[in-house]
Amino acid sequence: IMFDDANARHRALGVKMNLCTAMAVGLSLAIFCNIKVAIGGPDLNPVVFIAGFVTEMAKDIALQLELEYPTARRLAASSSSSSAAIEWCNGAHAEQYMAECTEYHEQLRSTVIFAVAFSSAALGLLFFLSGRFKSTRYASYVPTCVMEAFLSCVGYKVFTYALHFCNYDVKQFAPSAMIGVPLYFVKAYHVGNPAIVIPLMLFIPLAIFYAAVFGSGKDLEHAEISEWMFP
Repeated sequence: IMFDDANARHRALGVKMNLCTAMAVGLSLAIFCNIKVAIGGPDLNPVVFIAGFVTEMAKDIALQLELEYPTARRLAASSSSSSAAIEWCNGAHAEQYMAECTEYHEQLRSTVIFAVAFSSAALGLLFFLSGRFKSTRYASYVPTCVMEAFLSCVGYKVFTYALHFCNYDVKQFAPSAMIGVPLYFVKAYHVGNPAIVIPLMLFIPLAIFYAAVFGSGKDLEHAEISEWMFP
């Protein structure tokens, strides 16, 4: 959903699922965890693999509905030949295959929600059992270079797709970099009290954004129309 232009209409749902999960897990850790400062939410590594699962689900659903799912090569060709959004189960293509496309999007949405919920529960149980039976000690047998290479590859994919998700628009990814990079180093080098510094670095940019919106005489409806916020 996040990485395929053919399923772009569901991106807002994916972002909302991610944010709701982060809020639910973060509040749970803050209330019930013995550690005074604990941050929890969607883990980066499983999310990248789930994105691959979504692509395969989409292909299988399209095959069942006798729709020709666009390949990466066709998507690239369509993107380079026209600046318009890729029309697959959208626009003229959706009008031609209205029943099939409606069924496709409904099945994809429901299947992905179930798959994410089930896989999250399975991973949570796996992590619990790993800690309960102290099997995490076997991770010490994995060479550091292998682990660092794996994490670097995941980070590269996330960074690349984040730029793609922003349509390579500097106005979108530059503010994220200005906040995210300092926040990473603040957390990595334990600068200040994390219970104070991290919430401030998260909420101050939000306050600046809303101050800029309302200070310029605009409202939230105008911000949504201008695509400053998620749909």
